[in-house]
Amino acid sequence: MEDDIRSLLGLQGYLVLSVTREAGDAVVAVAPPASDGCPHCGVVAERVHSRSTRPSRLLWGFLDGRRLWLLVHRRRLWCSECRRPFTAR
Repeated sequence: MEDDIRSLLGLQGYLVLSVTREAGDAVVAVAPPASDGCPHCGVVAERVHSRSTRPSRLLWGFLDGRRLWLLVHRRRLWCSECRRPFTAR
């Protein structure tokens, strides 16, 4: 089921935590991948620099005439190559 939701929404690499309904809208809580490429040098970084305390609520699209929201806790990762933090995409 989780793989079906990820492929339907185009969220490969994300972990689906929950799917709920709020006021007629669908809300999908997801966790981002553990690593991401540095936008400055391109090296894959896995070291977490910081995490957001509140999830970001992103309008992902419409499903069956209802809004589909994604809840994502964004992470800032640390690149060991260029020694800079960056926000994971």
